[in-house]
Amino acid sequence: MSRSRTPSLLSIALLCAFFVSSAPAQNPVAGPNVNMVSGTDWTTGDPFLQRQNEPSVAVSTRNPLHLLAGANDYRTVDLPGLLGVDERGDAWLGVFKSFDGGRTWRSTLMPGYPLDSSPQGLASPLHGLQAAADPTVRSGTNGLFYYSGMAFNRGSNGLGVVFLARFIDNDNRENGDPTAKAGSITNVAPADSVRFLGQTIVDSGTSGQFLDKPWLAVDVPRGNATCTISYTNPDGSTATETIPAGQLFMTYSAFTGSNSTKIQFATSSDCGQTFSKNIKLSASNSVNQGTIAVVDPSSAGLPAATVYVAWRRFATSSQPDAILIAKSTDGGNTFTKGIDVVDFPVACQTSPTSGGCTLDQGLSANGGNFRTNTYPAMAVDNTGRVYVAWAQRQANGDAKIMMSVSADGVTWSGSGTPVDLGQVTDDNGNTFLNLSNPARGHQIMPTLSFNQGKLQLVYYDLRQDHTT
Repeated sequence: MSRSRTPSLLSIALLCAFFVSSAPAQNPVAGPNVNMVSGTDWTTGDPFLQRQNEPSVAVSTRNPLHLLAGANDYRTVDLPGLLGVDERGDAWLGVFKSFDGGRTWRSTLMPGYPLDSSPQGLASPLHGLQAAADPTVRSGTNGLFYYSGMAFNRGSNGLGVVFLARFIDNDNRENGDPTAKAGSITNVAPADSVRFLGQTIVDSGTSGQFLDKPWLAVDVPRGNATCTISYTNPDGSTATETIPAGQLFMTYSAFTGSNSTKIQFATSSDCGQTFSKNIKLSASNSVNQGTIAVVDPSSAGLPAATVYVAWRRFATSSQPDAILIAKSTDGGNTFTKGIDVVDFPVACQTSPTSGGCTLDQGLSANGGNFRTNTYPAMAVDNTGRVYVAWAQRQANGDAKIMMSVSADGVTWSGSGTPVDLGQVTDDNGNTFLNLSNPARGHQIMPTLSFNQGKLQLVYYDLRQDHTT
């Protein structure tokens, strides 16, 4: 399950870190915030005003105004106790849809949640598991959406799975209701153009092997590969279409002990209907966690994709804390051994708040701390350059976002450069004068993307948080 929780008072900083093309720079202007959870009917609303966090969103390849998103969704935690479940309720995964470019949203839950009485939910391989988390949503060719996550039971020997859910945007109606019900509040029967296609179990854990933190990347179609998609329309009729197939790449962690996890990798060549046998990417017996997978866009014209997987290796008595990366040039069939992007000081094991160390903290008894760990963000540009970012403590103990760049994803400098140590300014470029010390405040949870010649970095910035 996720090891982080979003603080209640955070500002989000958007930094266009590098301009890789000579195109004129454009100043991004954010629109108004929109609540993605509307309505008071459970399950198609949130009458308890609970949390949703760790969102992921993708744009339809058939209509750019059609969006599908996922998030950890706590609208289920206030439910009465369920038979055989110690918790009163638990988190699940939300499914959010917009058909007007994000101006308005309708949402419900991923099929298979504990009280799901819909035909899709009762048939779901997730049905019977207590909780679900860690969404990643990606676009595929011809309107496909891929939604990965994990579902599990609580407890020291709780079972869990990593899975892939598939949707397709048929782009054939604008008035369908994504939250339509067939009789009861737990029997949701969406009547919109984004159709649910089902779920595939990528891997199943055992009582001694818990699966955690999946991540998903999608390749462009190559060669003549196709896949056949079958779906049910809102009127009950069925349809089938054959579309070009882009390969899917799934990464996740498998706990093999309380202090040992292995990074696993699996692929699908039939649009997520089946997956290959997973392969292990990490070599150490330490905790390896927080994977991210990216396809190199400069390999689009090659017979096979170049794929990168990065993760965090937590320190052991014989190995330092580090960010690692592995590279595949044959579409994920084989990988290099894990390559150290950056090693953190050995002294951090005894002085974890010193400069140069990662930011890892749990919840405090008085609520002053929130849970967060340092995990990597990664992007690759259209020349094949690889960018990795992470949070790292500076001399004053506060974490700032660091970045390292490699021309080939194999050779790294072994250190990073802070990307934002300057003053905090308003929209007009004026420095905030009410901050007692603008150098103070963590920067955490980076994410990177490369598109249209521009690398963008987004992270949480606490320099305007005036609380103790």
